[in-house]
Amino acid sequence: MHNISESIETIGSIIDELSIDEKKIAEFREQYLKISLRSRDTNFYLSTIGDFSSGKSTLINTIIKRKLLKVAHAATTAVPTYIYKGKNNRVVVNVKCDNGKKYDLTSETDVRKFEKEFGIQLPTEIDERISLLTADKELSLKIEAVNIELPDDELANGLCIIDTPGINPGADFAEKHAEITKHILNEKADAIIILFPADQAYTQSFEKFLKDNAEYFMKDAIFVVTMMDRVDEEERDDVIRFVKTNLRNNFHLKDPQVLSCSAMLSGKDPYWTDKFKEFEKSLMDKLAQNRQRIVTERLIKLSNELLTSIQSEILSQKTGFENRLTVLQNHSVPNLISVLADSKVAAIDELSKIQTAHNTAIKSESTYLENKIMQKVNSGLNACDTRSGVTKYVNNSLAADIEDACKGIYATSTQHTQNLNKALSSAIAGMIEKLKKYYGEIGSVLPENSSLSTSEHQIAIADKLTGLSGMIGDYEGKIDIATAVGGAGLAAIILTGLGPIGWIIGGVAALIGGDRLFVDSSRSKVRESVSGKIPEISKSIVQELCNGMQTNYSKARKALETKKDELVAQYKPVYEKLEKQFTMEKLSLTLKIKHSEDLQNRIKAVLQQIDELKGEIAK
Repeated sequence: MHNISESIETIGSIIDELSIDEKKIAEFREQYLKISLRSRDTNFYLSTIGDFSSGKSTLINTIIKRKLLKVAHAATTAVPTYIYKGKNNRVVVNVKCDNGKKYDLTSETDVRKFEKEFGIQLPTEIDERISLLTADKELSLKIEAVNIELPDDELANGLCIIDTPGINPGADFAEKHAEITKHILNEKADAIIILFPADQAYTQSFEKFLKDNAEYFMKDAIFVVTMMDRVDEEERDDVIRFVKTNLRNNFHLKDPQVLSCSAMLSGKDPYWTDKFKEFEKSLMDKLAQNRQRIVTERLIKLSNELLTSIQSEILSQKTGFENRLTVLQNHSVPNLISVLADSKVAAIDELSKIQTAHNTAIKSESTYLENKIMQKVNSGLNACDTRSGVTKYVNNSLAADIEDACKGIYATSTQHTQNLNKALSSAIAGMIEKLKKYYGEIGSVLPENSSLSTSEHQIAIADKLTGLSGMIGDYEGKIDIATAVGGAGLAAIILTGLGPIGWIIGGVAALIGGDRLFVDSSRSKVRESVSGKIPEISKSIVQELCNGMQTNYSKARKALETKKDELVAQYKPVYEKLEKQFTMEKLSLTLKIKHSEDLQNRIKAVLQQIDELKGEIAK
């Protein structure tokens, strides 16, 4: 036959191997310790509950064959009282106070300490002391429990009777009494005697208390109608039927056994003496049945809770891992490449629009440019009032005036080039932001257990993000794209377009007459010559500016590709390292799952053994 102790030890070892929330493990361990201690406790705890003055104290006095507890029609027991079989031939009273102190009130030394502590004087008679300790309402607020050890021959071996505070919602301290009794039922009692006084056999308030606090015990409780001597003989069966009917209807008990007695008359009236002996025999039979049942049921409950918790924890870990892995895979290196490539395509489209806008604007300004050049040249020539002045203008100022006339178209090209520069900066900043988002996402799914700790991963990613933020702030204005055409380049185009201008100067010098003669002719010759060259100069400037924009556009595209590759190269080793950690975590999770399955199988084996044990006990 399987020993229940082996099952308890197995469950204890399983709890030691759990890898779940520490708080939950502590709760399981507390349950296990209570079950283990209960299974090894040599005392069997029998609790009595009932309304105020339902005969609890009288019943207990009759069982222990001593008038130890105070009997009264008003509220009596206010402190839970534990009555044990002692090792001495005298009554020993121990008091445990709410401040943690303990007193042996059969010791005069402790009596004096107790009296000084609480400012009272205890009676000299032991039963009077017990009455004061258990019934005084004010004192009960400071006393946690009263423990009474009886002489060796006055109580069955291993039996501990608990006298609980009476339950009556309308009475003083009733809420506190209910809490104390509920605690005893849940934490101490192995079985309970539920008392119904014959003259008030079944009250609604007591039924509510039983439903709220004792329903777990009802199917195996011992129901006793007390004080039956107060009911006429012909009405006694009706009282029993009344109690049975209410228990059956309100607690779904198939055939509750209801005993009756008159503890007050036991030993005085032969009829009630015999009745009480029948009651005591039924009581001891019930105690023998309940001990292992209670331990077994609590062990089954704990085992099922362990199963549920282990299954829930593994499911949570698997789901959590799979969700985090999905996030990691959604932010893989190929996905980043794709995202950055899309950004690059969008940026190139924007750069192309800027280039097109530049070329359209430059070409539309070419006609205006020709007029502007002639206006500038005419203005310069008109300022010359001698032939030498014209010659000097041609040699020293003509090219500069033409270049000055080109400032507008040059400014237009420069503006578009700056737009190109800004668009490139914005595109790269956008790519960097996308990488930062990727870092943020993979940073949120770091493995819980890895060779590289979570904090190290976070520091590494934080460093990357800091570097990227600085890159965004510093990038604008530092892209290596030259302005379309510089001043020196424009001057060269103009000089090339003008060609040799000595013939203009020679022609002017060959004119007959003084220096002031034929000035208009000199101006006209210069105008005619420059006018013939302007269309070609304008065309060359437009072409050069468009070529410069094409060069810058190509540089911008290359910068985007380079930056994309640079960002991917930065991200790849971080991702790959994290990917390896996930592989290690998956292996660890696989081992956890295997271990949890082993624990579950062991728990199921315990439940099977308990089930077999229950079958053997039933036989």
